[in-house]
Amino acid sequence: MTIRNLFICGVAVGAMGSTSGIPGAPLVIMYQNEPLEKTRPTMALVFTFSYVTSLAALAHAGAFNFKLAMDGLMLLPGLLIGFGVGRRARRYMTQAMGRILMLSIASIGAIILLIRSGMG
Repeated sequence: MTIRNLFICGVAVGAMGSTSGIPGAPLVIMYQNEPLEKTRPTMALVFTFSYVTSLAALAHAGAFNFKLAMDGLMLLPGLLIGFGVGRRARRYMTQAMGRILMLSIASIGAIILLIRSGMG
């Protein structure tokens, strides 16, 4: 956790978030050995800033509109249910389980992205 590595991670998060919409992998790699109490709020802050910035840039470029916003809001019920489940599950989450879960989700996301990219 050096300033240099955090800066490089930030650049990777920005680039990946802007190009693919999936900014989490560099964060997971950077924070995989940090306490979950530090990782969760850090990732939440970075994701929030990343997505707000991306939405503003997309809107400015004319690539984000009201219909897309409404489509995104359709995810809200599932997000709220997931938030509730996560709050309860967090009590039982160990550091090792959190690390495995974060790395697994990042890996599965990368594999899906590679498969979809290869399919055209």
